[in-house]
Amino acid sequence: MPTNNFYSAVVIGSGAGGSAIVNTLIKNGASPSEILVLDRGQGTQDNNNFSAAERFIKFYENAGTLPCFGNPIIPFGVAKCVGGGPEINGSLIWKTPEHIKENWFQNYNLPFDQKTFDYFLSKYDSILEVKESSITKDHDYSSFLLNQAAEKLKLNCVPARRAITSSCCSDNLCAFGSTHGTKNTVFEMIFKKFLTHGLNIISSVKDINFIIRKKSGPYTIEFNSLGRKYKITADKIFLSAGAINTPLLLSRILKKRFNTFNVKFHLNLKTIGLLNEELPDVPGTMFSAQIQHYEKDNQYIMPFNWHKAHVKSILDRHSTDLNLEYVYKHGLGITSQVTNKDVNAKIFCISSKSNSTSIIHHRIMHHKSVQNSINKVLSRTLEIFGQLGVKKVLCPIPKSPLMNIDECAEKIKYANSNLDILSVHHMGSLPLGSKYISEDGSIVGHPNIFIADSSLLPTFVGESPQLTIMAFVSSLYNKKID
Repeated sequence: MPTNNFYSAVVIGSGAGGSAIVNTLIKNGASPSEILVLDRGQGTQDNNNFSAAERFIKFYENAGTLPCFGNPIIPFGVAKCVGGGPEINGSLIWKTPEHIKENWFQNYNLPFDQKTFDYFLSKYDSILEVKESSITKDHDYSSFLLNQAAEKLKLNCVPARRAITSSCCSDNLCAFGSTHGTKNTVFEMIFKKFLTHGLNIISSVKDINFIIRKKSGPYTIEFNSLGRKYKITADKIFLSAGAINTPLLLSRILKKRFNTFNVKFHLNLKTIGLLNEELPDVPGTMFSAQIQHYEKDNQYIMPFNWHKAHVKSILDRHSTDLNLEYVYKHGLGITSQVTNKDVNAKIFCISSKSNSTSIIHHRIMHHKSVQNSINKVLSRTLEIFGQLGVKKVLCPIPKSPLMNIDECAEKIKYANSNLDILSVHHMGSLPLGSKYISEDGSIVGHPNIFIADSSLLPTFVGESPQLTIMAFVSSLYNKKID
C-alpha cells in the first residue's frame, strides 16, 4: 500500500520508460521515498514456478492476443506486469541504429543533442550489464546455421546483445518470460535497489481517476488495488504506460470522451524451413544472432524461439498434417522483422470518468510500400533458407500447406492481406511537439504532467527499442550529465 498521502512524483507504468524516469528523478536529487510507481499488472518476480505458457497468459495483456483490427488482424504483444516489456521480452538490448539517429537529430527539433543521447545509451548499457551472445554449435544451433548461411552470402550477421546474468541458453525463455531469473530486467537492475531506500511500487492497479483542480498541480489520483481504494496527491505525474495505454490515460486527464492517435510498430513474420538432417538437441533461445545487412531498409532477420509450444502455435495456423516432433527436430524457424513509415495504426480511445477502452485499427496493406517491404524481407529470408539446402518451407500465410521455396516466393508476392503477421515494439503515439505534447514532454496546458515512454519517439526505431526508450526519456528529463 502507499506509504504516504503525498508524493513529489507519481509514475504510472514500470517498463523501460518508467524505470528510466525513476532513475533520472533520483539522480536529479529526488528521494526514492518521494516517488510512487503504479502498475496495472502483477509482479513476476515471485512467480518463477509458473510454466512458460502460464507466464505468457498471465503477464501479457489479453493473454498475449491484443488485436489490431484490419486485414489481416494483427496480434499486438503488450506487457501487463511490473517491469513491463523488459520483463517479458528476450532481453535484447540494441543501440539505436545510426541512420535513425541521423534522421532524428537532423530533421526533428529534439530538446537535447546527440551527445547526451549517446551518453545515456552507453549508461543504460552499463547499468543493465549487457553482454554479447554466442554463435556456436553448442549454444544455439539455429543461430549457428543462420550465421553459416550469412557468411556464404557475404551478409553482416552479429551475435545478439542481451541483458543477462549468464550464457542465456534454455533458462531464458524470452517471450514467455525468464522462469529462472536470468534476465537483467529494469526491475532487477534499477527498481530493486531503490525499493530498499523507500521507493514504493503498487501492482494490480485499476480504475485510475485524475482529479485536476489546478492545471499546474498538485494533482489528486484515485485508484483501486486488490480490492482497496486509495487516494494520493502528487506534484508531478509521469505517464509511462506505453504507446498504446498512455494515450488512454491522456484522454482521461483531458476528459476527452473520444480521441484518436497514431501508433507506429514493427512487423514480425515467421517462416519455418525443414532441413534434411535432424538438428542436435542444443539448448537455445530466440534471436541469438541477427542479420543486420539490411539495417538501412529497417529489415532484420533472426531465428525465433524454438520452443515446442511456440512451434505448435505456428503449425496450428497452417492446413498441414505435419508431425510436431518431426518439425521440431528438423525445422529452422526464422523471424523476418520489417517496418517503414506507413506501418502504423489508429488508436481509438473511448473514455469516461471511471473507465476507458481502446480499439486499434490498421490499413497497412493499402500501402504499396508496406507490401514491397514485406516481399523484399521474405525473399531475403528464402534466399537464406536456400543457402542452407532447405527445399520445403511453411510460409507466413495462414492455412497454407508445406511449399517448395519457389512456390512460397510466388505466393507471397500476391498474398497482400493474407499474411500471418504479429506486432511488437509500439511507439510514437505522442511525439514531442504534437497536438497534445509540448516540446518539454509535458501535456499541453498541464505543465507538470509528462509523458515518459515509447509514445515520445519521433519515428519507428527498426531495432528492439528498449535501450532507445530509456536513453530518450533520460535525455529529455535529465538536468545534467554527471
